[in-house]
Amino acid sequence: MISKTPSIGITKSTSAISIEDLAFREHSPKIMNSTVETPVAAEPAVVIPRSRLPAFLVIGLAMAWGLVLLLLTLFTANPVTLNRGQILESQWVIVGKVTGADKVVKSDPAHWPFQDRDEIRIDNLKDTGALIGEIYLIPLIPLIGKEGLVPGSYLVTPTRLPEFPPLIYPMSPDAEQQLQKIIEKP
Repeated sequence: MISKTPSIGITKSTSAISIEDLAFREHSPKIMNSTVETPVAAEPAVVIPRSRLPAFLVIGLAMAWGLVLLLLTLFTANPVTLNRGQILESQWVIVGKVTGADKVVKSDPAHWPFQDRDEIRIDNLKDTGALIGEIYLIPLIPLIGKEGLVPGSYLVTPTRLPEFPPLIYPMSPDAEQQLQKIIEKP
């Protein structure tokens, strides 16, 4: 009695089969005059192996994150924020153009309280990181030496921030608006 299993194509028989014959039949279904049909699938247009998919996903997410950070950098500026305490402790707040390591000239007459001169000396200006040729809003106090006030010499008002250099601010409409708000609310 012989029965045929169509899915795997192996013939069963009641007679004895040797181990070698069985091993041969498992690997060679054509000898038994049976056909084994294998389904043929349509090939997809683009196949990405599963092992590369996570890598492409990570690279894509990293590129998207980098693009978001770039856009934030381009469209979001670091606004100038005036130190309220420093401004209130200052005797003068001037707007001047840096012309040397310790020299500032008048650039805005409305913010220049020194009527008798157009240039002043600021002893600690080099500590602020000011760039020559740039216009800054500068909070000042008078320089006091051993003998009292030193005429024509000033200091940038120190901040109360520990181990922090004195602050000066790039002149902009926003900085001027903040200055007006600080001065109005003492």
